[in-house]
Amino acid sequence: MRKGEAHKPETLAKIAAGTRGRKAHAGTNRAHAPRQSRSMGAETRARPSGCRTGQSEARTVSNALRLTPEQFDAYQLRRAPAAPKPPVPYERDILAATLKLLRLHPKVAWAQRMNSGMFKVGDSDRWVRAAFKGCSDIIGQMRDGQFLAIEVKRPGKQPTEEQATFLEHVQAHGGVAFVVSDIADLEGMMNAEV
Repeated sequence: MRKGEAHKPETLAKIAAGTRGRKAHAGTNRAHAPRQSRSMGAETRARPSGCRTGQSEARTVSNALRLTPEQFDAYQLRRAPAAPKPPVPYERDILAATLKLLRLHPKVAWAQRMNSGMFKVGDSDRWVRAAFKGCSDIIGQMRDGQFLAIEVKRPGKQPTEEQATFLEHVQAHGGVAFVVSDIADLEGMMNAEV
């Protein structure tokens, strides 16, 4: 249709209903929904081409849905991926670093790793317990003669009841005993305890 020509009444009804040029759903009287504009979800109603009223309405709706710079920044922050969490070190890594530091520490005479638990010997049904239940991961001696017991745990983990009881027993009898979950805190603990 050319600009300025009059529309037929049935065409105007189809335009108003949004069904002009579209097929109705099979078995129903509903027409396909009119398409939405891609600009920020603005809805535009189907109007005859060249109709300025429809274009200005679309601009008004589109402008109303625009974001302020503050809203846009908040939206981007909400959508941004979370910062990666730092990896939690394994107990074996903390244990190895703790032993290295203890062997170089001037107040420590000796420190040794204590393996605990049970293991099967050969093909027989014989089981052997290494150390005793609740024994600390590291035992040693300070240069002044104090007994040293250190339980190593991953950050956020707690010692078992038997391990906590052993550490309390060592402290009650004048020894140095504590839990290490971060190698950075070990030096402060050593200086505080001695």
